[in-house]
Amino acid sequence: MKKAIFLSLVGLCMILCNTKIQAQESPTDTIPIIEVRMNNGEVFTGKKVEETDTQLIIRSENGDLYLVKRNIKSIWHLPMGFKYSFRTPNATRYFFSPSAQTLRKGQGYYQNIMVSGNFVNVGVTDHLSLGGGFEFISTVLGNPILFFTPKIGTQVAKDFHVAAGVMLIRVPENYFVGIGYSSFTYGNDESSVTLSVGMPFTQETFADYPVFALSGIHRVSNSISLVSENYMLTINSRERVINSDGTSDWEDVPQPIYLGIQGIRIMSKRNSFDIGVIVSSEFDGDLPALPFIGYARQF
Repeated sequence: MKKAIFLSLVGLCMILCNTKIQAQESPTDTIPIIEVRMNNGEVFTGKKVEETDTQLIIRSENGDLYLVKRNIKSIWHLPMGFKYSFRTPNATRYFFSPSAQTLRKGQGYYQNIMVSGNFVNVGVTDHLSLGGGFEFISTVLGNPILFFTPKIGTQVAKDFHVAAGVMLIRVPENYFVGIGYSSFTYGNDESSVTLSVGMPFTQETFADYPVFALSGIHRVSNSISLVSENYMLTINSRERVINSDGTSDWEDVPQPIYLGIQGIRIMSKRNSFDIGVIVSSEFDGDLPALPFIGYARQF
């Protein structure tokens, strides 16, 4: 298990290094590159050539495209030197944890995690998104696990984003738990790293210790990104402590736990498929890792 954790951290370091290199690149081509989404769902990517009151001309790999402006739903400005045929369709989230980047107004996506987890998030404004979801099996059994996931964020400087949010969870017996968090992201849609700090809570109290998450993504081809998500949390472990007089007492001793998900994201213009492995300091040799699968579709 130590080897698996070591390899997870090596993978994260590689993403960190590539994110820094990509953010510092200064391409010589200064023609703006944009992604245009039409009202009918079509998406075009290319260099902006000309814009009038009624039409937008972009130069794609298939030649010049003349787009009627009244049929355009949204325009997204891409980083200089952008070399792919489409923008990453799910840049505001890694496998599970969010980045500090925000959805635009009207932008949204559906996400499925491990088959039974279902989530929808929508940009209410360029800085505020609201989301929610449910767990399928508990819903079928008549006592659903429900999720509410609001987030607010903004870009504070080039390649730097900050956000704060809450994940509120309704578990069986109508009991509520959750986590409030702050996130700090460096990078862009194609390559980024995020540090998040969260405080779990229940209806009655807050947890004794915060949770830390360090996540990263790096696009390595038109349809593949490397993804790494890493959590460090602390729980109280009940242990017997020997006193100086020879007596013993049971005390709560802080115990750090590592949990990570490492894998890839396979992408198209509107869809992304996540495939990975879950590793933890709590797993033993008989259970070195667990599989992870996820899916998201942009709308």
